[in-house]
Formats: sequence, structure tokens, C-alpha cells
Amino acid sequence: MQDGGAQQHQDVVCINKKSTKVDGVVIAAQCCDTEGQGEFNPTRGPQGDCYRYVGSENDAGCIAGDPPRPYTFDQLLILCAELGFTPCPVDCEDTGCGYNPYPVWTGVPCECPPE
Repeated sequence: MQDGGAQQHQDVVCINKKSTKVDGVVIAAQCCDTEGQGEFNPTRGPQGDCYRYVGSENDAGCIAGDPPRPYTFDQLLILCAELGFTPCPVDCEDTGCGYNPYPVWTGVPCECPPE
């Protein structure tokens, strides 16, 4: 999990993948197209195209909804896979849906705390 871009949460924190919130704040979902083949509204970076929404930047298009709904890490994997994407290795700061103030799931591997 990383800060969404607004510097309001610790950056790169390993949390239990069954969590949906950090300090009472929902962890937002974002996905990346590491192949760079996206057709939607990507922000191209060194780690691939970041997506916080597909098509339209509203509740229907935002990957986790607007405001973001709670998802576990395993649910994030499903959300991203359904779009043909993977979890992002970085935060996708300033790429939509107002997720900057939220912590965001990333695909950065880490040793999770015990359940």
C-alpha cells in the first residue's frame, strides 16, 4: 500500500492483504497496463500506464468507485484482471477519481503482518 499522492498516509506500508482500510480510511484501487497497450485514459510512466478510471471519471468509470469502495488486495487483483491490467508498482498520483487523499493498493511485494 502507498500514499495516493497527497502525502496524507505513510508511503510503502505493508499491510494484511485482507484489509480494506488504513487508520479508518478506505484503500483505493488502481491498476496498470504494464504492456502499455491501453486504449483509455492512461498516464504513461516508467512502470506502465496508470489507471484510476476507465472511460469516464465518475462512479461508473472509477476502478474503485467515487468515492472509493473498500476492496481487499485479492479483490483488487480481480478488478485489475477483468480490465486486462495488474496492480500498479507505484501510486498513480494525479490520474483521477480524487484518489490522491486515499492510500492506494500497489503490487509492491512485501512481508505482510500476521493475520
